[in-house]
Amino acid sequence: ELPDKTINDTVYLCWQCKICDAICPYTPPHALDIDFPRMLIRWQLVRKKKEGTKFADRVFGETDLVGTLASYSAPLANWANRNKFMRGMMEKYLGVHRDRLLPDFYSETFAKWFKKHSRRAAPDRAAAKKASGEKVVLFYTCTVNYNAPDIGKAAVAVFEKNGVECVVPKQQCCGLPLIDGGFLERAMEKMKANTAMLAEYVRKGYKIVAPSASCSYMLKHDYPDYVRTEDARLVSKN
Repeated sequence: ELPDKTINDTVYLCWQCKICDAICPYTPPHALDIDFPRMLIRWQLVRKKKEGTKFADRVFGETDLVGTLASYSAPLANWANRNKFMRGMMEKYLGVHRDRLLPDFYSETFAKWFKKHSRRAAPDRAAAKKASGEKVVLFYTCTVNYNAPDIGKAAVAVFEKNGVECVVPKQQCCGLPLIDGGFLERAMEKMKANTAMLAEYVRKGYKIVAPSASCSYMLKHDYPDYVRTEDARLVSKN
């Protein structure tokens, strides 16, 4: 039996990228039927409930709030991420190593860009809809929205090039960072909101596209177990 410290060290290093699930030999149809990412989440939730959460857990869990604030002050946020004194403070109070490379924030998030782009490209989108009849709803993820908008822009360009209608409705973080921090109730709020929004589009014939393994895994595998509604099952099967 492994001691708690060994398990906690392993859980601490896990960021729920879900890559292990794809290559693990013990996932279904294996008789052991082990879902290792979810097992680590359950351990984390139990540990956080017992030990309590920290300020850093809240900061890293509330990606929408932090991302929104950082995007409004992107030059300042990016400067802080490179300043030696500020990185020392981050290491002390948030546990982020001072030499860890941090992503940039953008003043124009992907959501803001798409809102402008959709107005400019309205005639082309109408033509694309007639051209192929295919349509997708893009669940763009926090990383794309705040730190890597070019990924979202490239995805939209691919859809438009191939005559695929693309919509980007208002959405929230998938909830995974909050679950990892031990804030299950707060995560449930976001999961329920996303489920209701995505299910509405699925019923209209849209397919869900998410440019992130972790977020797409949440939609397909975790939402049905956490939310447990017909909408969640519909989203997971899309």
